Amino acid sequence: MRGRGRALLLCAALAAAAACGGRRPPQELAAARALAASPLYAAARKLSPETWHAAEEALARAAAAAKKGDAQEARLASLEAQALFKTALVLADGKKAAARALEAKEKTAAHAAAAQKFSTLRRDAEKRFLKIVDYHFAQKDEAALMKSAFALDRGKFLALDEEGRAAWEAAHAPGLEKTLALAESYAAAAGLIVRACVAAGAQQQEAQEAIAAARAAKDGSWEARRPLVDDALLKAERLLVHARLLATPAPLENPAASDAAVALVKGATAGEALFFSSGLKGIALSAADPWDAGAGALSAAALSVVGKLGALVKGRTSVLLLVEAYAYPPQAKDAKAVSDAIAAAVMAALPVENAAGSGIAAVGRGAAPPPDPSSCVFAPCPGGRVDITIVNY
Repeated sequence: MRGRGRALLLCAALAAAAACGGRRPPQELAAARALAASPLYAAARKLSPETWHAAEEALARAAAAAKKGDAQEARLASLEAQALFKTALVLADGKKAAARALEAKEKTAAHAAAAQKFSTLRRDAEKRFLKIVDYHFAQKDEAALMKSAFALDRGKFLALDEEGRAAWEAAHAPGLEKTLALAESYAAAAGLIVRACVAAGAQQQEAQEAIAAARAAKDGSWEARRPLVDDALLKAERLLVHARLLATPAPLENPAASDAAVALVKGATAGEALFFSSGLKGIALSAADPWDAGAGALSAAALSVVGKLGALVKGRTSVLLLVEAYAYPPQAKDAKAVSDAIAAAVMAALPVENAAGSGIAAVGRGAAPPPDPSSCVFAPCPGGRVDITIVNY
C-alpha cells in the first residue's frame, strides 16, 4: 500500500507540472518579442511600416493565445511574427540599399557635371588666353611701328628751323587731338563692357593713367606729346580688347565683325542721313547737325535716327551703346555745354537698360575733333555732330 500511494503522489505531481508547463509562454514568443525590441530592427519599423504592423498583430495574437493556454496557436503566431519582423528588416535594408545607390548615382552625375563644367571653363579660358596672347603679339608689332614712325617724324622735326618747327606743331596738333579723342572713345566703350560684365581693373587703370598723362601734356611740344598720345591709344585699345575677351559669362563679340549685325543695323536705319562705319569699338552711326539751337533740343532728323535705333534695340537686355556728341564754335557759344546737352538728349531718347544698370554711356566733347571720319571732319557742322556706337548688340 505504501508503494502504491507513493506512485499515485508521483503521478499527481507530474500531472500538475504538465499542466503548469502548458501555460508557460513558448520560446518562439520570447524570440519574437526580442526581435521587436532589438535596436537592429528600429529602421524596419520606419521603412517597412505595413509589414511591421502585420508582425505586431501576429505578436499580439501569439501573446493572447499563450495567455489562454493555447500553446500551439501561440507558437504558430509567434513564428509568423518572427517571419514578418525579419521580412520588414529585409525590406528596410533593401530600401536603404536603393537609397544609397540613388545617392551614389546622383553624386556620380554631379561629379560628371562638375567635371564637364570645369572642362568647358578650361577650354574657354584657354581660348581667351590664346586670343589675348595673339593680340599682345600683334600690339607689340603695332607699338614697334608707332615707335619707328615717331623716330622718323622726329628726325624730320629736328631737322627744321624754329619757324618750320612752329608750322609742324600747328599742322600736327589736330592729329594728336584726334588720336587722343579716339583713345578716350575706346576707353569709354570699354568702360561700358567693364561695368556690365567684367572686371578689368588693371587694364582700365593703365589706360586711364595713360590718357590723363597725354591730356596733361596738352600744352607741351609735339615731340613730348606724340609718344604719350601713342601710348594712350595703345593702352586704350588693349583695355577694349581685354574687356571683350574677359567678359562673362562669354566673350563679348564685336558686332562690327558680324555681317548679319551690320546688315541689320543698316536696314533699320535706311533712309537716314548717316555716315556708317565699323571698327574696334563696334558699329558706329554718325549724324551731322543733331541740335536745333533755336529749340534747344534735338533736331527732327536726329530724333528720326534715334527713334529708329531705339526701335531696333528696345527690349534687348545686352545692348551697350556709346553716345559721343560734338559741338563747334561759333555756332555753339558754349561748345562743351551744347555737346553735353546733345549727348544727354540722345541718352534720354534711347530705351536701353541691362542687368548692370544703364546700357548707355555718353561723352560730350565740345569742340574736340571727332575720332572717326564723317562729313564734319573738315568743316564743322553748324548743329554739331553725334556718334552712336553699338558696342554690343
